[in-house]
Formats: sequence, C-alpha cells, structure tokens
Amino acid sequence: MDSLANPSDTHSHVLRQSLVAADDIASLPFTLPDSDADRLLSNPEPDGDLNRFRVRAGQSLAEWEKAGWIWAEDPRGWAQWYTRFWDGRRCEDDERQVRRCELSTASAYYTLPQLTLPPPASSTEYAA
Repeated sequence: MDSLANPSDTHSHVLRQSLVAADDIASLPFTLPDSDADRLLSNPEPDGDLNRFRVRAGQSLAEWEKAGWIWAEDPRGWAQWYTRFWDGRRCEDDERQVRRCELSTASAYYTLPQLTLPPPASSTEYAA
C-alpha cells in the first residue's frame, strides 16, 4: 500500500494506488475556495448540513469498492462520473449511471444533459 501524505488522500484497491485529493479537486470543472475544499469533498465525518437532502450519510472508498460501485475510470465514484459526463465525456459506464440516476429518488433534483447514447460497439444500428 502507498503511504498517504495527506489525510484527505485514500488508497484505491481497484487502481492499487493512492488517490490524491488535491489532484481530484484540481480536475473539477469548477473551483472551490481553498477553505471549503476539504470540508466539502473529503470530510471524514458525515455532515448532513453539507448535502441537499440534509442526510448525515457517508461511506468510505473501501466500502464503495467492496460493493462493486467503483470502476477504474472514475475511482471517486458517481460524483466524479457525473462531473465528467456533464463536461462532455462519454464512456461505457454511461448507460448504467444514467439508469441509476433515473431510478433514484434524487432524480427529481438532478438533471442530466439530454443524452443520446452512442450505438453499442457490436451494432451498426441504434434504436432510440
């Protein structure tokens, strides 16, 4: 296991390396005041005042990986996939993630950009 220089960093068993919080924060398509970044993105204690639903919830990356919710392209989970999707990236996980969002009770609060998924690689036709 890599040694972690910052408590906000964590080890990914999916990638078999450390995830550096500062790198992830720098990759966001928006900026946060330095004073808020750690509190909002890597708070070790769940804080209901920090999320839309006022729910005191949180799980570790290890728990997410154990549940099979993490894949190598988005090791920080759904929020990382969402910001990359919103920014225009398309990947093989889009259909699953869009379906998850549509089925969740949060779908009334989140709006995904209008999406036409590309045809599957094994087919030349795509039924909308």
